[in-house]
Amino acid sequence: MPPKPPRVTSLLEQGKLKDIKLAKQHVARYLKYQWEYYSELAYQRNLIHDELKKVLIESSITNYRFDKWQRTVKYKT
Repeated sequence: MPPKPPRVTSLLEQGKLKDIKLAKQHVARYLKYQWEYYSELAYQRNLIHDELKKVLIESSITNYRFDKWQRTVKYKT
């Protein structure tokens, strides 16, 4: 569970240097948590990468036929 972000109780322009440093520490801890969370999920996906691909291929629809389809593209003027 990510750390609870600090509650803003005053404008930054009215804060003290110690409050700015504290806010930076909170942000650093939050970013560190997010990176570790992302990295752990990426590691877990990597462990079962081949199995994930196999399941997706096995569950895909084969010989699917597209009828009356359209393609949308951006147009620049």
